[in-house]
Amino acid sequence: MKLIRILFFIIAILLIEKVIAQDTIKTNDINRIFESSLFPGGIKNINVYSRQGCGRCGSVTEQLNSANISFVEFDYAIDSIQRILDYKIYNSLPYKNLGYSTRFPVIEIDSILFFSIENHDDFVKSLKEFIKGKDD
Repeated sequence: MKLIRILFFIIAILLIEKVIAQDTIKTNDINRIFESSLFPGGIKNINVYSRQGCGRCGSVTEQLNSANISFVEFDYAIDSIQRILDYKIYNSLPYKNLGYSTRFPVIEIDSILFFSIENHDDFVKSLKEFIKGKDD
């Protein structure tokens, strides 16, 4: 009976340790949603990196245009643009030894990259609300 209690105690400690360790999982899933707190002084520049035939890319640029939000669009198919963007994404990663995924379009706002946006429509909606609020 004493042995069973000791085993139960060891298993409980291991399970607790595993749960605690989950809180500190390293990830490169950063900047997936628009957060206005990143731009306390407002937004100066918006770059959109897109791919031809990308439905999300077209939707985002269309929404930005219809809201009269100025931005510069870059075509990811151009080799030099590809190298620059890949370099910027790599340098923005908190953990260089972990992989990452890119979902287009990639949006760069004042040097902050959003390269794996959860929901592009929600992102643009929040961006428009932030810019409109700053203009009022």
